[in-house]
Amino acid sequence: MNRTIDLHSHSCLSLDGELKPEVIIDKAIEEGVRYYALSDHDEVRGIKPALEYAKDKDITVIPAVEISGYIDEYPLHILGYNIDYNNPLFIERRKKIDELLVVTDRKLVESAKAFGFIFNEENLHKYRTDGLFCEEHIGEEVFADHRNDDNPYLKQFRPGGRLSDNPAFNFYKEFFANGKPCHVDYDFNIHISEVSKIIHEGGGKMFLAHPGHNIKKNEEVLKKIISYGLDGIEVFSSYHDEETKKFYFDMAKKYNLYMSVGSDFHGKSKPAIRLGSIDYDEEELDKTLKFLGVR
Repeated sequence: MNRTIDLHSHSCLSLDGELKPEVIIDKAIEEGVRYYALSDHDEVRGIKPALEYAKDKDITVIPAVEISGYIDEYPLHILGYNIDYNNPLFIERRKKIDELLVVTDRKLVESAKAFGFIFNEENLHKYRTDGLFCEEHIGEEVFADHRNDDNPYLKQFRPGGRLSDNPAFNFYKEFFANGKPCHVDYDFNIHISEVSKIIHEGGGKMFLAHPGHNIKKNEEVLKKIISYGLDGIEVFSSYHDEETKKFYFDMAKKYNLYMSVGSDFHGKSKPAIRLGSIDYDEEELDKTLKFLGVR
């Protein structure tokens, strides 16, 4: 099994991540990962400490970011690899999101309580030093509050239930995602053209993250995304079953795109996902690492 490369993961600098960059580096090494990308959501502040911590260790860290975008009606996550993390484009992107979060956090709490979930909202601010939180954090507090023990909506999140593998993330998908009962209409996403500008002008290479999750197996939408300068696809992903993996493997070959592999590790919001847990095609990833200039 080839699992020494993991090019998609998140630290506590992502709103829904848990661990400090340095801790993730140690975990990656423990799992046998030798090529690693820290790709926080619209955030680059974890890259410098990760690089500094790893410089004398047996691991190569690739500066990366995952930017929230869209094309047509499809939300997208776009990975930028080997970025210049000091570029003001990335800093400005994070600033805009933080300004939006200050407003939306209140709406998330009100929506969850209106649906009937019981929790102490003051506890939400403990998850991050900046006091911000996200839907997964609300889920953690809801699960921990025994006043919700008999709530029938939560039965499948309890141990043994079909949603118990990654309960906090599944809480977001079941209650807060678009079209769900607690959904709050706010949007981090920027058009794919702007994502492409940020990544490429920021010195990076642009890869489409877990496309099977966002656009399913839709070749026409993929072709539109490619037209904005896509360099590669995250073919090997924790979101992809064998059929989806084969579809995107074939698409990458057809359109001469590089292939990437990513666990999308977050920590406790997705406890079923481990660093370095996704198998990949060694020959294709060797080409990608050479393209990124790290092998």
